[in-house]
Amino acid sequence: MSTSAMLRSVPITRVVHIAAECGSLVAELSAPGNPRGVIVFARTNASHRKPYSDQELADSLHDARFATLTFDLFTPAEELIDEPTRDLRVDLALLSRRLIEIIDWLDAEPGLAGLGVGLFGEGPGGAAALVAACVRPRRTSAVVAYADRLDRAAPVLSRVHAPSLIIVSSDDANALRSTNDAFRRLRCPKQLVRVAGGRFTTTGDTDTDVSRLAFDWFSRTMTARGAAANTEDSLRVEIPTKEAI
Repeated sequence: MSTSAMLRSVPITRVVHIAAECGSLVAELSAPGNPRGVIVFARTNASHRKPYSDQELADSLHDARFATLTFDLFTPAEELIDEPTRDLRVDLALLSRRLIEIIDWLDAEPGLAGLGVGLFGEGPGGAAALVAACVRPRRTSAVVAYADRLDRAAPVLSRVHAPSLIIVSSDDANALRSTNDAFRRLRCPKQLVRVAGGRFTTTGDTDTDVSRLAFDWFSRTMTARGAAANTEDSLRVEIPTKEAI
């Protein structure tokens, strides 16, 4: 890599605060010079992959000239509520709205507006990523979902346009069953990959596998203007509620 190319790939990182319902979301935005797209890491404290795994993937994406935005789908106050009850992490409507707000915020951010957005959803963020891709088709270029309850998003899966990679633990029969059902509903370019290891843990090489798969998928499928450039944003999509699941 030439010196000028190396300089372009070195990201500038800053903490940003994004307005949301009932507070603000704290996120870390890292952007190399002249980015070719933005990858959003959507997770909650219910996702148990270690932070260094996300950082490893982010570093690889920066080298490939992708900007990254890493954030938690909960505000700090909501994390305190969710930790003992686990109620908020199954509120798909809430998580989806948060991710849609993030996509809209990126569209107004200097240097990032108009770039294709890739969504990397872990745990409860996986189903939310697919809903957000349906609601914002012109802005979403690709989705990677590492989750076991994607069937929560069943009502909208057939309307997802963005190429979607679904990753699931091969050790969990229930996760495989629900994921296979969700995968069949998708009508977009798609791929299903099973990885060894416990659900969202750092057992063995699971993290390495997930990071490599996600990087390869985004590198191959991301486009400059999203997967459905000629499709209007689906503002009338009814986001599944917790009660409907």
